[in-house]
Amino acid sequence: MSATTVIRPARATGRNAPAAGRELGVRASQEVVSREARTREVSTARLTAGTTDDWHADYQLDVDLSLPDVDLARVSIFLDCDAAWYLTSDRRLSPLTGTVDPPFPVGRFVVVQRSDGLFKYSFPWGGDFRLSTRNGGVEVAVTLLDWHRCGLALWGRRKLVRPPARQTLPIARDTLSALSDCLWLEPYPAGARAAICLTDHADFDTTEKLQLLADLFVKTEFRLTKSVFPRSEPVGSKCEPGLDVTPYAAAVARLHTHGSEVAYHGFGPRVAAPPLAECVRRAATLRQFQPSTWIDHGTGSYLFSRGGLLEDGRELMKFLEPYGVRNYWSYVDTWENPFRDLSSWRARAQGDVLWDFLAGARLLRPTRPSQLGMLLIQGLKNSYGPHHVSALRRAPLAVGKWADAWRHGRRLQALRAKPFVLYGLDGRDFTLSHAGTWVFDTVLLNHPTVQLQPALIDRLCADSGLLLGHSYLSCEHSYIAGNCVTRSRGSLRVSPSFAQNLEHLAERQRAGDVISMSFARLRAALTAFSRASLARTEAGWSARGAEQSGVAVIAGDRRATSGSRLEGAATLTLRDDLSVVEVPPGRAVTIVTSQDWSTRPNAS
Repeated sequence: MSATTVIRPARATGRNAPAAGRELGVRASQEVVSREARTREVSTARLTAGTTDDWHADYQLDVDLSLPDVDLARVSIFLDCDAAWYLTSDRRLSPLTGTVDPPFPVGRFVVVQRSDGLFKYSFPWGGDFRLSTRNGGVEVAVTLLDWHRCGLALWGRRKLVRPPARQTLPIARDTLSALSDCLWLEPYPAGARAAICLTDHADFDTTEKLQLLADLFVKTEFRLTKSVFPRSEPVGSKCEPGLDVTPYAAAVARLHTHGSEVAYHGFGPRVAAPPLAECVRRAATLRQFQPSTWIDHGTGSYLFSRGGLLEDGRELMKFLEPYGVRNYWSYVDTWENPFRDLSSWRARAQGDVLWDFLAGARLLRPTRPSQLGMLLIQGLKNSYGPHHVSALRRAPLAVGKWADAWRHGRRLQALRAKPFVLYGLDGRDFTLSHAGTWVFDTVLLNHPTVQLQPALIDRLCADSGLLLGHSYLSCEHSYIAGNCVTRSRGSLRVSPSFAQNLEHLAERQRAGDVISMSFARLRAALTAFSRASLARTEAGWSARGAEQSGVAVIAGDRRATSGSRLEGAATLTLRDDLSVVEVPPGRAVTIVTSQDWSTRPNAS
């Protein structure tokens, strides 16, 4: 059955909107889809003008999301222009000649040339961003929400909530004197082009392993989100340490002091939730580390990705809210064990299953049948999902299980076509979910000894990628060709290959190319990036950091600021061909250029 398409007439746009549209040379439309109701609406989006002067103008795009059961919303904006430029991964403005996906999220702007001047248009929202040349201009296509590309939706539509019926999106226009005059906001601290955020799960921890890894992490300035069990619960041979084990808690505290985040890994290593009074005690135990992230462990019904209810019927999220928890793992990996491209933002097609198998075989060099079998099973997991592959391994001849796996595989393909990775409970991207709960998808890294090798880290930097990973750094399994910790004659040590990987990463961090960070810090950085303001003025540029968030980072061609001066609390760093300005939270800074702005550029 095909979807029903409703074409709405252009809505009344208000007193300022027609003038705004003429001044922008813009035509905006929106597409809203309810896959459940098989309905699709296409309509003109409303544009209104706010503060406007010769140098900077603010506009608002009003989007209607009132369609019942909406689970997909896109906007398309057409800008009249004679030429256009976009930001590349190496931070250069390149002519737009076809269709491109600029590096996300830093590249969500376009510079256009018209007869009346050179302008930068910024669109600081949307889960993805695509620019395409069209006759007489450039089309900006942005997705606001898409449930099929949120991992949490794999657990059922009920896990995501209805978005607000109306959405107001800001658009900024800045007048430029030349391409080199263009400045932009960077998403990561110190202007790093790429970021690595590993969540290390505590399933295979021991005190000795964590102490060894902590020594390496402190030495190489590697920071991560370390999930822990608030309390150990020994059962038979299983004795995962918790914060009640004093030397283990000391190693966890050392990581936290060094800048890593401590997160919940459930309430304990067992499947069932403890009694409510014990949950309170365990939450109090973790409070010293001020955790803001919850990572499900196992498949207990009380977990976030499952039922999410404690023994008295209380919602898990409401229970954790007073303790400061507002970030949740979706319990979904958008890809298992990438061996060619580590970025979580990367679109992956079905053909990538074969290419990653070949790359994995080359890098892991399997010497045992179990290791080769692991690679084959990994390919099946990337095709049909880990849970369905487990079911097929138990009953390989069950036709119904193969049918279920095939249907799930279709959903996985939609998720991996262009993952959202970070989103709110309603499926909107992170820039539209500032203050609420954030949900995050991950990629699985079972082989960090080879997956974090220098060549792949260098590619992540070159592509301006984000590695948001799910790992088990303490595990020791024979099917893994290269554990992070190894045993030699009964003695435990860190793998030399893993140590070399982190030393190379430390070198790239010192150069400012990449940053390793916890999820809490990643959220603070992206929030600062989304909330900071940057506006062209007669004197140069004016910027303000976000209130109560991380440091805002501004970058641009160093020629634009080489002779400038800063007014306000900010620091300027020159790096290669770029200048980087850091603005503290809530503080304002003016970048006064050395050029004479007494006359308006492009006036001739």
